[in-house]
Amino acid sequence: HEAGTVGAPLGRRQVKRVAFFLFVAGSLAIYWQALSFEFLNYDDAFFVRDNANLMGGLSWQSVRWALEANLLTVDRSAEYWMPVTLLSRLVDHQLFGAHGGWHHLQGILLHGVSAWLIFLILLDLTGALGRSVLVGAIFLVHPINTEVVCWIALRKDVLAGAASFLTIWLYLRYVRRPTIWRYLSSLLGFAAALLCKPSVVSLPLALLLIDWWPLDRLPLRTPSGMDRRASTNLLAIVGEKVPFLILALLASLVSLVGQEQMRTGGFGGDNILVTGAGRTVVGYVDYLRRFFLLDSFCVLYPSRPWSTFSSADLWRSTALIGGITVGAIALAIRKYRPPLMGWIWFIGLLLPVSSFVQFGRQATADRYLYVPIVGLLIFAVWLAADVLGYFKTSASAAALRRVRIISGGVSFILVAFLARQSFGQSLTWRNDRSLWIQAMTVEPDAVVAFGNYGATLALTQEFKAEENYRRAALKMAPDSAEEMGHLGIALARSGSADEAIAFLEKALQGAAMDAQKHRWLVYAYRRAGRFAQAETTIARYELLRGRIFLETGLTYLQRGEEDLAAAQFSLAFSAAVRARKSAGFDIELSPASTWLKQARESFIRLPAGPSSAHRVLIQSYLSYLAGDIRSAAGAFRAATEQFPQLAEAQWRSAICLALMGQTEAAEKAANLAGQLPVPFEDGKYDWLYLNRTGDNGSATKAP
Repeated sequence: HEAGTVGAPLGRRQVKRVAFFLFVAGSLAIYWQALSFEFLNYDDAFFVRDNANLMGGLSWQSVRWALEANLLTVDRSAEYWMPVTLLSRLVDHQLFGAHGGWHHLQGILLHGVSAWLIFLILLDLTGALGRSVLVGAIFLVHPINTEVVCWIALRKDVLAGAASFLTIWLYLRYVRRPTIWRYLSSLLGFAAALLCKPSVVSLPLALLLIDWWPLDRLPLRTPSGMDRRASTNLLAIVGEKVPFLILALLASLVSLVGQEQMRTGGFGGDNILVTGAGRTVVGYVDYLRRFFLLDSFCVLYPSRPWSTFSSADLWRSTALIGGITVGAIALAIRKYRPPLMGWIWFIGLLLPVSSFVQFGRQATADRYLYVPIVGLLIFAVWLAADVLGYFKTSASAAALRRVRIISGGVSFILVAFLARQSFGQSLTWRNDRSLWIQAMTVEPDAVVAFGNYGATLALTQEFKAEENYRRAALKMAPDSAEEMGHLGIALARSGSADEAIAFLEKALQGAAMDAQKHRWLVYAYRRAGRFAQAETTIARYELLRGRIFLETGLTYLQRGEEDLAAAQFSLAFSAAVRARKSAGFDIELSPASTWLKQARESFIRLPAGPSSAHRVLIQSYLSYLAGDIRSAAGAFRAATEQFPQLAEAQWRSAICLALMGQTEAAEKAANLAGQLPVPFEDGKYDWLYLNRTGDNGSATKAP
């Protein structure tokens, strides 16, 4: 194990410092080009670039959101309850704003730190300098980790990985010199890892494996069997992991509840045990293939129906995984533990994100291997080195030197080759086109890849080309309401109004609450000259849009954010006015009983203080949205008296008066609103929309 070889010519501390510089510099050397990459249209845009909760950077409100999202409230824009990751994203927005490239910097640096921590852990555990360097270096340069480093949305994975390796290092310090503070520091490190991403719940298994090898803290047998001292020691060591397991259980419960509320998880088939086990075994083989053969990396490996799995694939996968497991156990029985330790690390830490329980659209994902890959590296590097060492025992000194030179050269060439592969693989992530072209090449039946490439073409107004890719996606998923809707929108963009209407109407049968599809259906109806149907659809579209604004405004009001709540209630007001105009009668955005009581209670709980314009407007909007137009008109009129320069109150007062039939007073209020120095364009547009007659020529304007 090369114990004691670190001291010459450099001391252990100097070696660690030099290694830190080399690992971080190596990560920058491989991935520096990511600093010019764009945000991607797959998760980056929704979760990072366009996430309204992140855009303002660090503030008390944004920090509070980061701490509470998906713990106290359900928030799709936060994915999980992962406050450390969200705080990291807030820092990026504070420093770099919408510059996508620089958002990669944290990930690149953290990846280098993770590789260094792996080296540090193995060096302290075994004293094997060469093997520890090689494991850390391969982790640093292996192209399977490119996804985690170059995909901005995966900040959670690289953060959770770094925190996990830090936890192991802190645990090792505790084992070397047990104190309560060292133990609590390792427990705190694990809590931080869970707060980055809850999928690292199986990390306590890694700690137990380290206890078994190389620390040898688990004396399972003595010459006369298990004695009392050994039994007591075993219970104490296992007991150390109980607080870790409690944290893991709590994180799992929070994550599962959140995913259930957002409905992103599900089991693999009717017979959960059979299909789950089968998918898992095949998935493990896929990971091994990509790890060892560097075979066909891409952003999404889509899950397949259970009926498409062949018996031959299942048996071959089971035989391979079973054979490796039996072989590792046989070596462990013969007192050689590294292969079994590394293999269990790989199998066990990957299990929570395996295909047994299906989350999302992917069967496997390269990012899931970020921490489990260390087990495979220990397995491979230690086994290869010790096989080579077996032949060294009978070699002469000269032959031994040649073997060392050759093995060192081979290791260097391997690391250099993998680094070159990672450098090239990172270019896949530079923009949407390169990402989805690669995905369509690797997975030609990936519906998401064809659909997202179509969306990329739409951004550059290549509508006919988009239509072709949307048709290909629908051909792969002919019953998908989502793909029907996307094709309908593409057809509407390219000018095929009648065909667009057919697809959009069919899509809305399975997605009646999709506001975007209603919006494009309005456009298609107008292009086809079907104005009556367009008006009816506008009412449905505004109804759906208004409900979203209403719910968002209530959320802000409950947080005490008056300005944001007022803005959302204003948009809900506009949607209600337009829906009423199109339908010809009042449309209730949401049953009053479901939100009005909460809204008024939240309004009452606002901190005491001077009556602000936002507070006055909220009270006025609540009256209107509750269906009491007369009270709303009086409240807006009172707001104009209190804040005479507030154009928003003037326009809203004019609209309420018009809805009550007081045309002359409404015209007077509208004229006054139009003369105020600070305009309110939403109110002006709502007034014009309310007073328009017939079609206003917008048929040729796309949404």
